[in-house]
Amino acid sequence: MSRNKRIEGIRMNETNKNKTNYGIIAILTIGAILVVSLLYVTIPLLPVLAEAYGVPQNRLVWAGSGFGFAYAFGTIVFGTWSDRARRRNILIGGLLVLVLSSVSVSLSPSVEWLIALRIVQGFIAASFPPVALAYVGDVIHPRLRSVAISIISCGFLLAGVLGQLYASAMEQIVSWKGVFDVLAVCYLIIAVCLLRLPAGVVSGDKASVRTVIGRLFGLFRIAPLLATYAVAITLLLSFVAMYSGLGTHIVDAFGMGGRGLMWIRVAGIPGILMSPLAGQSIKRFGASKVLITGLIIATAGIAFEALSTTVFALVVSSVIFVAGISISAPGIIVRISQLAGNARGGAVALYSFFVFIGASIGQILSSSLMHLGFRFLGITLAAILCAAALVAWVNSRSQATLSMSGGSTRRAS
Repeated sequence: MSRNKRIEGIRMNETNKNKTNYGIIAILTIGAILVVSLLYVTIPLLPVLAEAYGVPQNRLVWAGSGFGFAYAFGTIVFGTWSDRARRRNILIGGLLVLVLSSVSVSLSPSVEWLIALRIVQGFIAASFPPVALAYVGDVIHPRLRSVAISIISCGFLLAGVLGQLYASAMEQIVSWKGVFDVLAVCYLIIAVCLLRLPAGVVSGDKASVRTVIGRLFGLFRIAPLLATYAVAITLLLSFVAMYSGLGTHIVDAFGMGGRGLMWIRVAGIPGILMSPLAGQSIKRFGASKVLITGLIIATAGIAFEALSTTVFALVVSSVIFVAGISISAPGIIVRISQLAGNARGGAVALYSFFVFIGASIGQILSSSLMHLGFRFLGITLAAILCAAALVAWVNSRSQATLSMSGGSTRRAS
């Protein structure tokens, strides 16, 4: 009888641990979606902001791109800092400052203040995603860590669509200022929820800042890693550029309003949900093959999207494009981890840096090319993604050749 009680007690303990782990994953995923959404909320708001401040839309592109550049630099700063402090404290502190910066953005008295405050907001927002992924390693059971990282990473991609949908809906219900005010309240709630989570640990890495910077620069000496970073830039570059140009295109080509664009964005969600499935494919076929396949699918999707003459074809093509991007992202992360060896942490931080540099360039590229039409923009993005697939293929072939020659040398010796 006592043995049965012990077994039952162990089972209950395991169940409670699983509930705690899944609760942590849920809070971090929701937080990731809410924070990363900040990059995308200005995409549907550009016409509204242009009217509110009495300026042309192209002048407001830096409200998004400035955020992205600041976010990119912030990932390196906070990613490095998280190795020296308790990560939960960084997450909570970052969210509380983000509450203040979001309210400040809604109170911007001019375009210049709006852009400046968005840059500050971008830097502070970078305190959440990379630190949250590192925090997973502190508090989540090893058996569930890969699941947690996969779900949170999917949340980052979902933010690209959900952030736009939220901004469009909230602007119509309240105003563009309400978009940031409501998010500020959400960040406060997430910060309070984080207070109830395990504190985590402080890393034992006592390396100086100079040493850490030296490690980061050392990664640039790994040629295959540099090639992979070049490919990484194209992911959010094409994703952001496509959605930035899509709003103008459906109005000009199909006479559709905000509701039509909303449903086209919703249609992209099934494509994003392909991201967790890529993990199984990587185990079977390898990261390089999955990455190249995803880039080819994305290339085909954006090319068909550019040539679409009906709304149905446009929607189907956009789903294919988003699915390709979603498949490529896990492949790139695993590939970078493989190439970086013991420097995985710094390598992944640099990945985040380059991805968001790409996102920032995407808004600028869309603004610069849309006067030539969505078709021209789409074909340009298809060419960029095709070049990225080619670089990834050459890179993988080169690595395979080096591995084979290395193996031959060892056998000969």
